[in-house]
Amino acid sequence: MAIQEYLIVNSNGSEWVGLSVSDVGEAMTLPELSHYPGEQLPVKGFFSLRGEILSVYSLAGIMNINIKDEQTVIISYLSDKTKIGLTVQGILGVFNIDDTELRDAKNLTDNPYVDSVVFKDNKVISLINIKKFGNVIT
Repeated sequence: MAIQEYLIVNSNGSEWVGLSVSDVGEAMTLPELSHYPGEQLPVKGFFSLRGEILSVYSLAGIMNINIKDEQTVIISYLSDKTKIGLTVQGILGVFNIDDTELRDAKNLTDNPYVDSVVFKDNKVISLINIKKFGNVIT
């Protein structure tokens, strides 16, 4: 029995999504973004964070769910060398989730980024693996 910490975010008002705390560096109010020529969702733009240029993507856009007012950016690690920003509607908190609570996502969703789901507080929380975003993030 292992307990892991997940940052639970609200990606569009009704969808709760969990990211492993180990994949999250920090969270902040969405800064003003610069834009790439011809950018399309899920790309939202880019900004400079302490001298480092970070591309920002819509979490809802990557997961193909309706996008609402995204006001927060979460700095996530795709690898030791690659950081990105993910926009979300808001942060709900850090939840401790016991591995006995995890349910296989295959029977509940066809979303390729969702590894497991958890039923908590009358909500379904999709636990995603941001390492799988590599095929979307270029």
